[in-house]
Amino acid sequence: MVDKITCLVTLHGVGFEQPPQTDVVNSGYADILHQHLKKYLGDQLSDDPGRERTRAGENGVIYVESRWPDQVTGEVSSEIGMKRLGSWNTGQTRVDIRNAPLVANREPVSHLALIYSNLEPESRRVSSSLLTLAMGLFSFPRYASLPGFARLSLNNLRAIFSPPVRHAEEAISLRPRTDRNRRQTGLMGLEDDVAGYVCDNEERERVRSFVAEALTRLAYRTDVEHIILNTHSNGTVIAFDILRHLPEDVIDKIKVFVTSGSPLRKYVDLFSWGKEIQTNSTLDPWYNFYDPRDPVGDRLEPPVSWRVGQPVPVSDETLFSRIDFNSEQSHRVHITDLSVDNVQWSTGSGLRAHNYWDNEAQFVPQLAEMVRAVVKQQPIRVVGTEHAHKIA
Repeated sequence: MVDKITCLVTLHGVGFEQPPQTDVVNSGYADILHQHLKKYLGDQLSDDPGRERTRAGENGVIYVESRWPDQVTGEVSSEIGMKRLGSWNTGQTRVDIRNAPLVANREPVSHLALIYSNLEPESRRVSSSLLTLAMGLFSFPRYASLPGFARLSLNNLRAIFSPPVRHAEEAISLRPRTDRNRRQTGLMGLEDDVAGYVCDNEERERVRSFVAEALTRLAYRTDVEHIILNTHSNGTVIAFDILRHLPEDVIDKIKVFVTSGSPLRKYVDLFSWGKEIQTNSTLDPWYNFYDPRDPVGDRLEPPVSWRVGQPVPVSDETLFSRIDFNSEQSHRVHITDLSVDNVQWSTGSGLRAHNYWDNEAQFVPQLAEMVRAVVKQQPIRVVGTEHAHKIA
């Protein structure tokens, strides 16, 4: 009998998806988050059976890269990377999992992180950045009122220049990739992520294809029962794009959608990304973590007519509407916003308000609670919600 596994799939923006480095402990972008979660999930959470470690939780994440070198031939291909999730049979109806274990000792939870390898150009996108800036300035009145923008800017500056909570040498989850020379600062990395995804259709389609294939292959494994999609920053936009196009049998295994520091409202208001999506997926439950002082992330629960800085109106309108493929009927997409204070409870400096994964007082325990609830198929109860979401 095959043990059933709940897979936590983590996704970040391109410029922050650091792959593990040789002979460096906790160098991958999701390793520190994994250690945080290990404190709450204990023996339920497995470490990667293929990575060496000296203690539980260390080097615990399974990394799946879009391109990977063959250890024998040195050839780099997408399939070599995808084989970490198993290999398709000839008709692509079943995934062979014999050489792709997700857990070490029959634990119920596996943690995977996706990495877009060699998908973005080495140089900065000056033209894309300028075009993105022009689009944002032209559309800004749809996003925030002038008084609201002034208050938001002041809060953002206070957050950026607030002193670090912990020692500067302590490792943090939010850090730009060091294996690509163009990523020198967090702000530059965020700028490149957004500009590339908005303006570079070739990169956008490559990233979408990789993430969609990874989730599909994972869902078709006979040992995977549930998937929890944990996304951060521009990774929330990529995941949202993917979820509305995945086949129904894949969507059925995705039990929770988690976004943190999400710029999706900015994409809708500033870049005319669109608020109506055609999909059979209900995208429910969807939990969105936001810090009011985060310059990147926004509240997603208020209606599309809401402007940052204004009081939230009582309305049946939502930011996104779902158009059913078969009936063509419109349905509200329900999003549960969860406010956190990363400036007080997270680590680092500068972009600390955007560092959700090191917020061990608020974000980490709630994510762990979601994982536990899915494993036990119990209602999800998190701080800040008035009701519990049932797991189908």
